[in-house]
Amino acid sequence: MEYNALYIQLMNRILDKMRRGEYQVGDKMDSERVMAQQYGINRQTVRKALKMLEEEGYKNIELIQDLSGRDRIIKARK
Repeated sequence: MEYNALYIQLMNRILDKMRRGEYQVGDKMDSERVMAQQYGINRQTVRKALKMLEEEGYKNIELIQDLSGRDRIIKARK
């Protein structure tokens, strides 16, 4: 049986949502706090998953933080 860390599992869930079109360019993602509650995990775990997505990206998609530093918006990579 293969085990993936929680942050990798969350990252894969977010990527699946992108592939299915549930998250699209211009969409605002749920806050770290909301995701932590939704998935029953620690906020730091959510933050790590989002950080990995920001660093690695997905195809031509990137995550950006707005000026408040809390919200993340999906943006087309240039």
